[in-house]
Order: sequence, then structure tokens, then C-alpha cells
Amino acid sequence: SVAIGFQDSRSIVIYKNVYQNVVLFQTISMAHSMQPNSLAYLNESSFVSGSKDRDIKIWSIVNGQYQQIEIRGFHSHYVISVEVLDDGRILSGDDYGYVKIHANSSKSITLFQDSSAESLVRLNIHQVVMGFG
Repeated sequence: SVAIGFQDSRSIVIYKNVYQNVVLFQTISMAHSMQPNSLAYLNESSFVSGSKDRDIKIWSIVNGQYQQIEIRGFHSHYVISVEVLDDGRILSGDDYGYVKIHANSSKSITLFQDSSAESLVRLNIHQVVMGFG
């Protein structure tokens, strides 16, 4: 599957590979209140998105469709990058250079702040388009 975040519509569109053909699986309209900037695969049925609205959202398949299952709004500035560590924790960065690690839905730790934001570029492997599953 491939998920794509669209700036103009604030939507996330998910495509699946079915018998070597790419077909539309689902459009999540208004996934965020502002443009989604980054998407990252969590597991076979879930992904995380970060947005200009400062939210980090977790999406999972429920009854055959992706649905938002959690919001983590820990940033004070635009989220520009999200990544998932091997242990399942979420790493996120904002446009002020803050990088945070999210252990669970109620706890966030600021790892560092780099105003040049150069370090975020290294984290931003899956910016806007990501493949999963």
C-alpha cells in the first residue's frame, strides 16, 4: 500500500496493490485541519501522520477502513516529520527544530532543539509519501 498526503485538500489517500494493479483503497477527507506534512508506517494495519496543524495522528484499520484512533498534539509548531522507531515509539520534529519522542499517548520528551533544523532532514525519510504493508 501507499499513502499520500495532499496539501490542498488536507486529505490522505491510500492506494493498494491488487494483483499488480494500483487501486484506490480509501480517501481520508480532512484528515488534518491543515496540510499533512509527513506519514510513517507503524505496522501492517496502522500509520502515523504529522501536520501543519501541530497534531500527530495515529490511523488504523477498523472494520476494513482506516480510522483515526488517537491524536497526540505535543508540538507548539508545525509538525514537519514523523518517524517510527523499531520499538514502536514515534519520533517527531517541528519547524522550529524541536525533536520529540512519544512513548505513549500521554507522555512526550523533547530530545533536542536545533534552530537550524538540519537534524530534521535526516529524520525525514518518509516525508509526505510513504510505502507500507
